[in-house]
Amino acid sequence: MSPWGLLIFFILTWTNKISGSAGEAGLSQFPRTLVTLVGGTVNLSCTASPDLNYYYRVHWVKLGSNETPLVIGNPGGKSGDKFQGVESFGVSSTLIITNVQLQDSGMYYCIRFTYYQVIFGTGSKLIVREMLLNPPTIFIYPPTPLEVGSNSTATLICLVTGISPEQMETSWNISGKTLK
Repeated sequence: MSPWGLLIFFILTWTNKISGSAGEAGLSQFPRTLVTLVGGTVNLSCTASPDLNYYYRVHWVKLGSNETPLVIGNPGGKSGDKFQGVESFGVSSTLIITNVQLQDSGMYYCIRFTYYQVIFGTGSKLIVREMLLNPPTIFIYPPTPLEVGSNSTATLICLVTGISPEQMETSWNISGKTLK
């Protein structure tokens, strides 16, 4: 993608003139979250809904924390030996990332540009970890007895230390239901 194309892409994004949101994008991604170790290989898949015109290419963009978006695998984008299988016409596309490093952590989106819209995939979060010598420390702070006695709800606080937020995913399991 040319610099002008990327600029137009972000202008459209910021002015909310693009098509699709996470639930209705027409491009589904799998897995939603993937955790791997440094040096591994990962596969991220993108599948188009049947109502999309299959003529248009699927591109991939990586959004990391505090960094410029990285366009992968198209003219003007980063490709090379690290990223493979990144462009596709048709129903599906797979992004293969080899020898993953910590800086590869981030959100990966498949994107399809048409003449009149930009369609985003649902997104895949890649978390790359080093071998942890010391596991993170987790503190659960329960509600006070006063809060439990006076309310039908209770506040629990979870504090995780010893690991960066990009390297973890937290969730609560309440009565068998997982909340993120």
